[in-house]
Amino acid sequence: MSDIDQSLRIRAVLEKWSGVLLAVLLILAAVGGWWSYQVHATQDIEREEVVVEQWSESTAYEHSAVITNDSLVFEEGQRVRDRPVYYVNLTRELDVTYAYEHTAETGSVNVTTDVRLQYRGVEGDTVLWQYAEPLASGRDTGVTNEANHT
Repeated sequence: MSDIDQSLRIRAVLEKWSGVLLAVLLILAAVGGWWSYQVHATQDIEREEVVVEQWSESTAYEHSAVITNDSLVFEEGQRVRDRPVYYVNLTRELDVTYAYEHTAETGSVNVTTDVRLQYRGVEGDTVLWQYAEPLASGRDTGVTNEANHT
């Protein structure tokens, strides 16, 4: 059998079955389009968000010191509060109060607090030296929304 005869036979079969082949290709294209629409247009997973419990926390930090040495700005015996800087030459003691509380309706938390006093030497924005000294630490277990940690 020559190549020409085989080529003519293939052409004849394609011409005879071209309508059926075209119909099969159109059906395949329609099925593929329907399938891709189903994949992208419908959600297989339903998601539902439920807030089980909601809570927040807050802290309060207050500090003050009594002036023990007279200066141009402060008089001896005067109490200064919530200052960004306390000078060790003017005050001997720093009074600090810290409180932690939360607003969860149920349950309790364990709270650990470490308070440190930081000494720093700065020039402009540059920190030349720094030293931290522990002042106090506390730990409370089972702190409820009605109690607070101080």
